[in-house]
Amino acid sequence: MRKIVIFIFLAAFVLCSCGKNQANKDLYSSMHTFGGTAFEKIWLWDASAKQYNEAIKLNPKNASAHRGMASVYFETQKYDDAIRHTKRAIQLDPSWVKGYMFLAKVYEKDKQNSLAAEAYQIYLDKSPGMNEAARMLIEDKIRRLSLQ
Repeated sequence: MRKIVIFIFLAAFVLCSCGKNQANKDLYSSMHTFGGTAFEKIWLWDASAKQYNEAIKLNPKNASAHRGMASVYFETQKYDDAIRHTKRAIQLDPSWVKGYMFLAKVYEKDKQNSLAAEAYQIYLDKSPGMNEAARMLIEDKIRRLSLQ
């Protein structure tokens, strides 16, 4: 499986003769984001981080690359960095409401319970169509976090 994912990633770069000139930075950034995602799916955190970092370097406004980088930092227990990239991804793509759920989970892992509760509340506020059972579970989580 790893060989297939790596092959697809490398083939995409070979087929994309986009170069690194200014006009193609967004496309090249997207290719690195794709590579980061591919490596992330097979738990190659260092390789994934390198791809996401390159994507961000080429296009600092690439919200997908920031989301991916946040995920890698979360998985490698670098919570401050995960928080920073999650906040940046939300800033760049305000429609990414699930970002608040992810941010809450990172805060929880980092033992920042009041901030986790706040992030869960924002998620609830921005998700009016959520089913009642899910809403109740998150509200209960907010209550428990607020007591700790």
